[in-house]
Amino acid sequence: MTAAALQARCDREQASLVHFQTLKPRFTHLAAVHRWLYAEHGAYAIAQTPQRLNNSALETY
Repeated sequence: MTAAALQARCDREQASLVHFQTLKPRFTHLAAVHRWLYAEHGAYAIAQTPQRLNNSALETY
């Protein structure tokens, strides 16, 4: 893994953590997590267009 790819992945993970912290109060029970994951999450919600990576972080998958 290149240094640029590693930094891009770290940046992406940090941004995801910050976003998760804003969502955490909504997850009072497992059903709420399930609902969010399959209705809103950019990678898993079937009713939405999936999020596509187009930067160096893509090299880390």
